[in-house]
Amino acid sequence: MHPDVYCLPEEMGETIKINAVRQVLQHIARSSELGGNKCVWLQGAEQLNPAASACLLKAMEEPPPATVFVLSSEYPSRLLNTLRSRASKLVLPSPSEAQSRNWLSQQGVDQALLTYIPRQPLLALAQAKDEEGCSLLELTALLQQYQHGQLLPSQLAEIMSKKPLTTTLAQLQTVLTKLASDCLRADAA
Repeated sequence: MHPDVYCLPEEMGETIKINAVRQVLQHIARSSELGGNKCVWLQGAEQLNPAASACLLKAMEEPPPATVFVLSSEYPSRLLNTLRSRASKLVLPSPSEAQSRNWLSQQGVDQALLTYIPRQPLLALAQAKDEEGCSLLELTALLQQYQHGQLLPSQLAEIMSKKPLTTTLAQLQTVLTKLASDCLRADAA
C-alpha cells in the first residue's frame, strides 16, 4: 500500500469508530511521506458510527492541504446526509454475469462461486485463493454432509473455526441466503 494512503476499517465488516478516524486524521495532519497528496479511503463508509461520522465531517469541511477523502459504500443512503453533501458521487456498476464468469475463468477459478456471490468476481477470487479454513463451495458441501448425518457438529465446528469468526459468519450468511433463495424458487415452481 502507498505510504500516503490511509484505509479504514482495517477489516471489512467492522464498525468504524471515532478513535480509528482520529488516528487517521492525526496521520494526515502531518506532511506527506512522499511529498505529494494524501488519501483517506473509507471502505464500507456506511459502517461509520455516529461519533466517527461527526469527526470525519469536520475533517471534510476543513481538510488538511493536499488531502483527498474517498468514501466507498454499497449503501450510500446509510451515510449521513451531511457527509454525502460534501462528496462527489461516482457510481461503479458491477460487471455482468458473463463478464464475471469470463474473468474468473481466465483466473482459473471455479465459476460456481458466482452462484453464491453473484456479479462479485473479486470476492469470488478472494474466496478461491483463501487457503485458511474452507471456501464457500466447501462450506456448502460440509453443511450438506451435516444435514445428512455424515458429519458431527463438533467436526463441522472444528473445520469452521480455522477462519476468523467474522469471515465464518459472513460465509454462513452467504451460503444460507443462497440456500433459502433456492428453496423459495423451488417452491414457486
